[in-house]
Amino acid sequence: MATRENQGLQIGLIVCVIVIVFLGVFWILTWKKLGEMSTVVAEADQRAKVAQDGTREANGHLTTLKGYVGYPQEASLDEITKQHLIDMTKFADNWPTEKRNYRELSGYLIAEVMDRSRRVTDEVARVNQMSSERDQARKQEQDSSNQFQMDYAKTSKDFSDEKQKFEEDRQDLNVAKDQLATELTVAKQEKAKVESELNAKIAVIEEKISDVTLANSLLEEKVARIEWQDPGQPDGRITWVDHRGGQLYLDVGSADGLRARTTFTVFDDEETTIEPTRKKGTVEILRIIGPHRSLAKITDKDVSKLMLPNDVVYSSAWDRGRRLRFALAPGLMDIDDDGENDRQKIRDIIAMNGGIIDFDVDEEGHSTGKLSINTRYLVIGKLPSETNRKNSDDEEHDNRVQKEQEQMAKVIQQSTELYEQAQRFSVERISVEKFIELLGWQETDKIVRLGPVSRFDDYTAVDKNDVLETDADAVNATFRERQP
Repeated sequence: MATRENQGLQIGLIVCVIVIVFLGVFWILTWKKLGEMSTVVAEADQRAKVAQDGTREANGHLTTLKGYVGYPQEASLDEITKQHLIDMTKFADNWPTEKRNYRELSGYLIAEVMDRSRRVTDEVARVNQMSSERDQARKQEQDSSNQFQMDYAKTSKDFSDEKQKFEEDRQDLNVAKDQLATELTVAKQEKAKVESELNAKIAVIEEKISDVTLANSLLEEKVARIEWQDPGQPDGRITWVDHRGGQLYLDVGSADGLRARTTFTVFDDEETTIEPTRKKGTVEILRIIGPHRSLAKITDKDVSKLMLPNDVVYSSAWDRGRRLRFALAPGLMDIDDDGENDRQKIRDIIAMNGGIIDFDVDEEGHSTGKLSINTRYLVIGKLPSETNRKNSDDEEHDNRVQKEQEQMAKVIQQSTELYEQAQRFSVERISVEKFIELLGWQETDKIVRLGPVSRFDDYTAVDKNDVLETDADAVNATFRERQP
């Protein structure tokens, strides 16, 4: 037990020795550090003293400078700087930046004041000189004014005399001016009249020259175009005829621009005059067989003139290799003598035969297209006539008569202009009847159906050309009622 207590004392003793040694070392180090800090504090106190002395000296200098520039001791540097900037801008704006200070500004301002004083002195001297010159000028002006008054009085008298003379001369000039104005107006009217007449004549002459020039050029083209072909040359020939079947073959076909339903007039091979009265009959194309071959049916024939191979055919609406052009004049075009206008049927016939309509007039009298040098025929209709029918209502009849008269006048005017154009372009004019005869067209046969409702009148319009030529009893075209 004693041993354990001695060990505790030894350990405590050792710990105490270690603590005492540590405290001794710490006290030595601390004493040394305190010595160094004392030295630093002494040096800092010395520098602070020096700085305080410099500050007091600088404050003294600043106070002195503030007094020099006119500021109190409590004025701040910012206020002085701000006012310095204002003063330099106000008094030394055009002075160099490095010289903008109060010491050099005073010299600059003194020099500026002296310069302005000199200029003021010079200006005063100049004003005095100008005042002297003004006084002299006023004296001269007064003298001139007196002289002017004298001259004005004399001039006024002369002006009054001249004015009276001017009024007399003006009255004479006004009379002469009125007379000249009247003569000028008359001369202008005569000149305008002469110019108008001359312009009208010039316009007519220029129009005629233009028309003649155009007609000549067109005629030259037309002559050059038809030099290769005789205008009376036939359009084809018959190669074979079937009289019993009423059909024949022609030597024209698809290569020649032929179309189905085109009609031709047949003439003898040795016939030199192509006239409708000398025709053998008419045929209509049924079918195009080849380039130069077609099948046609006989639509009309003269029993006294038999159609033979090598006979020639002619069409007024078709030409080999090209399409003929037509113009339809205004007026009534009746091809079946029923009193109705068949203009649309004529259009269809021309189109069916491959023709072209260059000019036409509709039922309302509105024209379309125009004639040209290429137009071959001008088909002429009948002019409208006044109605002779009397209606129970006289006012309605008068309105109808007036409308027909206006329509007749319009048709006559259009026809006259169209005939002049046709003459200018050398377009041949033919009537509707001659056109139909040359074309060889016939109205479709009327079909009468037999039955209990048939009438005798339905059989009285039989055409002698529709009966067999061998039936001599039927040539008279009279229907005979069958006997029981």
